[in-house]
Amino acid sequence: MSDWLTEDKLYYIYTEYNPFWIYMGWWLYAIPTDTMTDERDMEKWEQATWLHYDWRLEALFEGLKLDIPHSYRYNSYDYCPLFMRKYPAGLVCQVKGDGREFIPQQSESIGDYLRIVRQRQLNHIAKAQEEKEE
Repeated sequence: MSDWLTEDKLYYIYTEYNPFWIYMGWWLYAIPTDTMTDERDMEKWEQATWLHYDWRLEALFEGLKLDIPHSYRYNSYDYCPLFMRKYPAGLVCQVKGDGREFIPQQSESIGDYLRIVRQRQLNHIAKAQEEKEE
């Protein structure tokens, strides 16, 4: 997983449930739209950036005109539901300044992106269940 965003690129912003202990819960991610081709290609998914507790998350919420709860730095359960209520299928943003500005974009591919992300999420849940049973 990447810790940076490439300047002036289109990203799909989405929520994903992490079933693995320690980080279990809903989290926000950004992945370049040009890598959204296959949920099994882990090399491409390593380009996803976890949007958490920093200026990128604040820039995203500012660009979407959403208020970040005061406690967001401590609990993803405060900011993820806000995002999911307004963008249940996620959205595409033009990212500028290494994540300092998020500009929402129209995209006809949102349904495809959501399907790919959810299939990947189901694969992770299956993997977590297998590990738990071992």
